Amino acid sequence: MSMLIDRRSALQLTAGALMFLSAPGLVHGARAGSGLPGVPELQVPLLRYLWGLDTLDTKVMRSAFAPGALVRDADGKLWDKRAGGLEAFLRAQVAGPRGAQHYLQVNRVTAKRGRYRTESYWSRVEWKADEPRPVLTALGSFIDELTEHKGGWLISRREIALWNSGTVTVPVVAEVGG
Repeated sequence: MSMLIDRRSALQLTAGALMFLSAPGLVHGARAGSGLPGVPELQVPLLRYLWGLDTLDTKVMRSAFAPGALVRDADGKLWDKRAGGLEAFLRAQVAGPRGAQHYLQVNRVTAKRGRYRTESYWSRVEWKADEPRPVLTALGSFIDELTEHKGGWLISRREIALWNSGTVTVPVVAEVGG
């Protein structure tokens, strides 16, 4: 059996970042022929950031962000000018665990006044030389605002959250009567 897969509804694999593109019309509020960007175009900066993080390349990470972008990290710190801005945030990120791969799953894209909001899950997997298998070391989410910049899409605001048993925001089936 053969299957045609176009770039808007394909399994897209980028070294260090795996994601599933479920349908071409994932952008809420988008209509066929509306000229709105497809989900893959909006995911480019998200994947670029993770590739830079995995390869410890702050230049690649920076290229995912619009000028003046703001980031709120998982500890709630806003990386504005007083906190050293984007550059300080990126340096802090590459000072973290080495030898990790990050995976991304975009779950929702919402159009709003020429900007797009993506809501994604991320995970970090590490495989140390003395370990028999990779280990999932962190889970979390990104809420990103993307704006058009020089013909492409860049992150203008990012909120990062960690997930663990104390912070998970998804209701457990038993708690909602399922």
